Amino acid sequence: MKLSNGHLALYEAIQRRGLSGGCSDISREELKLVTKDEWLNFCKAYHDWNGDPEDFDPKYPALADFCVVDFVQELLIDFYRQHKE
Repeated sequence: MKLSNGHLALYEAIQRRGLSGGCSDISREELKLVTKDEWLNFCKAYHDWNGDPEDFDPKYPALADFCVVDFVQELLIDFYRQHKE
């Protein structure tokens, strides 16, 4: 999965406000940082990566804030490892 500027903006917004102590849904304002297609593809890719593709619901793509942070960090690490000298 390739991260977009929207994905990175969402990650930054979550990091700025801090992770919740429990399951926290992404706010509507935060979701405006990504397109509907970007969010749908991100949620699907997250569930594939997490090993629970059966939990992906294209009619209700939702993730907790910590899921977004964990997955973006993993994608950034993978990207770095693939492109380091």
